[in-house]
Amino acid sequence: MKKIKMCLTTKIILSSIMIILIIILFSLQFNESKNYKTVNTESKLYSYTLFSDIKYEVKLLDNDIFDSMTLPQGGFYISSFTDDIKINFISRMTGDEKAKITGKYNITALLKGNISEQNEIKTLWSKAYIFKEDINFSNMSAEKQIIENITLDYDKYYNLSKEINESTKVLTSNIIEIMMNIEYNIETSHGTIKETLNPTISIPLSTNYFSAASSNLNDKTGSIKKTDVITEAPNFTLIILYRVLIGIIIIIAALLFFMTAKPSEHDIYINKIKRIFRSYNNLLIGINRFESLECDNVYYVKSMEDLIKISDEIEKPIFYNNSSNIGDINEFYIINDNTSYIYSVCKADTVCFVDSPHKTDSAHETDIKKLPSLKSQV
Repeated sequence: MKKIKMCLTTKIILSSIMIILIIILFSLQFNESKNYKTVNTESKLYSYTLFSDIKYEVKLLDNDIFDSMTLPQGGFYISSFTDDIKINFISRMTGDEKAKITGKYNITALLKGNISEQNEIKTLWSKAYIFKEDINFSNMSAEKQIIENITLDYDKYYNLSKEINESTKVLTSNIIEIMMNIEYNIETSHGTIKETLNPTISIPLSTNYFSAASSNLNDKTGSIKKTDVITEAPNFTLIILYRVLIGIIIIIAALLFFMTAKPSEHDIYINKIKRIFRSYNNLLIGINRFESLECDNVYYVKSMEDLIKISDEIEKPIFYNNSSNIGDINEFYIINDNTSYIYSVCKADTVCFVDSPHKTDSAHETDIKKLPSLKSQV
């Protein structure tokens, strides 16, 4: 098998690149083989949802305005026409499996007199009431629902609010807040959960009309979680890829060693000629038939670049004797009257003209800087 000709410098550069690549790939492969990752993963063992809501309706005193004696929630009500308010508290706990659900709840109220101080609402006085004492509950289920009803004697607290303002001589903004205080204790096979809910309804008492507002009704979700520590193995696909690439580079290196050879002097000589044609083909003119040069002055220049400079200076073309064998095209020349300029390619790294067919007694090797003025020859 014919070997590829490659100079020693190119072979050293390619070998160095391949060695560097092998070192890099080996390091990446080694690091990946030691890359055991620890990952924390969470899994839900038990999930639950807490829900609360408040429903109410307003019962009116006898009056000549309203046809119905009750009004639904969500509206505005005349204080002097209001008798009482029926309030319905609803709470529900739902889990994804059976559990022991225990706890207690009560219903309390807080009558408050508020004032505005520097754009901030502050409580001047307050009085607590208990509408229902603690009620305990316990059951084994996935769901627990609590429904409790109370009736607020609005007329009573409305009149009480007026009396307090009159007795204190302070005009406060009075309000009654009624809340259901619920404590849940959920015992599961995975652990115990404790939660509290406080659905609240606020009713103004010191205005001629009012609307009720509910708070703390947001649904609440929670869970018992388990954290597992998982050790992930290295990426073996990546390791195999690195090893395959290392193997390919080693094969290429072996081919570079066994399938290449140092170019001979003849190869270097041919490459010099080819390089001239690659670089200056548009500036060269091939002649199929040419008589020997008979010039008074024949100059052999040291490089093709020098010959190009002369051609540009005196504005003369560069010729060469055309041949089917590129090795025979070893001279490039310029003719200017009785003077010729020749660049001869030889097998060594220097200019040779001793065996040139155009050699005359007047021929001599020279440096372009030592030539007579070229302008005078144009």
